[in-house]
Amino acid sequence: MPRMQILTAAEQQAFDTPPVFSGTERETFFHVSDSLSNVLATLRSPTNRVCLVLSVGYFRVAKRFFGVPFHQTDVVYVAHQLGYAPEQIDLTTYDAKASATRHRRLTLDYLGFRPFHDQARQEIAHEIRTMVRSQLRPKAIFFQVLKLLETRKTEIPSAYTLTELITHESQQHQHQLTHTIEAHLSPAHRALLDALLDK
Repeated sequence: MPRMQILTAAEQQAFDTPPVFSGTERETFFHVSDSLSNVLATLRSPTNRVCLVLSVGYFRVAKRFFGVPFHQTDVVYVAHQLGYAPEQIDLTTYDAKASATRHRRLTLDYLGFRPFHDQARQEIAHEIRTMVRSQLRPKAIFFQVLKLLETRKTEIPSAYTLTELITHESQQHQHQLTHTIEAHLSPAHRALLDALLDK
């Protein structure tokens, strides 16, 4: 069975795009506390400092991470807040592999969340298995998982990852049902069902 399409194209785009803030929300979510300032002091470049504040701000709302490009309005706001001119921020130098990985760890530690690692994946797979057996629709499972992860202070992974998990558990459930039917269906019952299908 191919991977399910749980979210619509519009929902997928919204999920993969950083939240859009009002002016008041920027002040709230991009606020730099003394403790965050101490973390920023460990970073060398203005670009990395701005990107970390953006990462923390977006995570506060969405409980997940987003790659560049960030919203330019947010970049300018955070740059000014940290005392930099927007021209000093060069997102093309932001190393998504090294810097972003470190920023994820710093963000999770700062906000008291745990990463979506193997243990978290196994826990959520178990929850999904229970929901599949309860006949919940895939989209309902998807959004229920988001709530569970937030409640457990666990990073929300990509929509692709969650869709893969839901697809896998649904496939496993279908295989188990098929195996159970095949194991308990007598030859006489099979013949009756075949006759019904023929009709």
